Amino acid sequence: MLLRITIENFKSISNSKNFSMIAYTKLQKHKNHLIHVKKNLKVLKASAIFGANASGKSNLIEAMYFAKYVITKGLPKKNWYQSFFCKTNIKNEENPTRIDFEFSIKDKVYAYGFTIHLKSGKILTEYLYELKKGSQQFLLERDVASGKCETNEVIFEPQDSDRLAIYKADFARDSSVLFLREINRKKNFPQDSSLQIFNRIYEWFYSNLNIIDPYTELYQTPHIVFTNTEQIEKVLYGFDTGISKVDFVSVTKEELIKKLSMHLPNTFDSGDIVNDILRDIREKSNGKPVVARFQDIGLYKILCDGDKEPEISSFCFRHENSDYSFTLLEESDGTKRLFDLLFILFLNTSEKVFVIDEIERSLHPNLVKRFLALFFERNKDLKTQLIFTSHESLLLDQSLLRRDEIWFVEKNNHGETHLYSLKDFDERYDKRLSNAYLKGRYGAIPSFKDLQESESENGSTS
Repeated sequence: MLLRITIENFKSISNSKNFSMIAYTKLQKHKNHLIHVKKNLKVLKASAIFGANASGKSNLIEAMYFAKYVITKGLPKKNWYQSFFCKTNIKNEENPTRIDFEFSIKDKVYAYGFTIHLKSGKILTEYLYELKKGSQQFLLERDVASGKCETNEVIFEPQDSDRLAIYKADFARDSSVLFLREINRKKNFPQDSSLQIFNRIYEWFYSNLNIIDPYTELYQTPHIVFTNTEQIEKVLYGFDTGISKVDFVSVTKEELIKKLSMHLPNTFDSGDIVNDILRDIREKSNGKPVVARFQDIGLYKILCDGDKEPEISSFCFRHENSDYSFTLLEESDGTKRLFDLLFILFLNTSEKVFVIDEIERSLHPNLVKRFLALFFERNKDLKTQLIFTSHESLLLDQSLLRRDEIWFVEKNNHGETHLYSLKDFDERYDKRLSNAYLKGRYGAIPSFKDLQESESENGSTS
């Protein structure tokens, strides 16, 4: 579970900013929105981040995406990130960028983070701690410039020490890669190895932290175990999509690869993507059929049973008063977006964190409210978290969200993002937050200037 993230010097975020999922225990409403991590530590199932356009909401999500990318894939080769330092202060070009995560795995709490000089693309420091009540125990501390790469020898078994010493010597001064990524790349540790701690931390970022935005890559889409057609039809019908029936058409792996290649940039290899997904399903599905989403290309039911050839079927949708079937590619943008959200409802597994940028994109606000209500209902017994950004004031509803689940983002006069929680405001439980928000009580709304006033400020004359 995500507890907190700290970001510094990334796009519009200049000074260190904290976003917290730790529950404010004095609030009594929606106690079913809480997840018990350990004694005296509860986190929230959801958080909503509101703000005007260009306020920095997406930059918070993009910082999380960037960190996950660097941890699980390495620094991007095309260096598209080198100008991502905060440009409100000329000194930030040389200042480090810092991204820290605090999260739990089972009943243990960890802090992992790194600093990077974005312009040069060099990793500066990296650190991993286990957080305990009133103290922290270091597991990894690394400073590339000094060559320091230390691990806590008390934690790691003697038989693992020699292997760990080789890794530390190899990567102590390597500024191009994170130690956490390298120690997990193509390395399989025995289940009883003390080095498994690095695998558990890596897997939290790779598998548990799921970020859904317009740039989500095809092979990052989570897979859900196929339940039954009737349940899917019921949910789709309930969301007023017009879909009344789900059909399946069998396809071969080669046909899927060919179809995918027609919709991908040349930089992607459709064969590699399909094979990677099939391999992932074969390893994790336990021989059960799963549903795999290839972004807007299509939705497929896939069964990978042992060494047998995969059985692949394409979803086709029938609408009321129509004799034809439609693929996902032919559906509306709203229906496609809805499938992003339905994956979260059907996943039915704990310890997942979903982050969605602009949750209401292409969807009616009432559909989003219905989705959020279903999220809390279906995940009442699961440890699943949802974090999303939105412009939609109708979601500011205390019958839907707790005060500590609501955050605001706005920029100051220097163009720097400021992040704060509704719990910092003393509001009655029955107050209509949407009205107060639109009137500017919490900030984080657009500030309009009269055109004539704007021209005057810019020195224009008629």
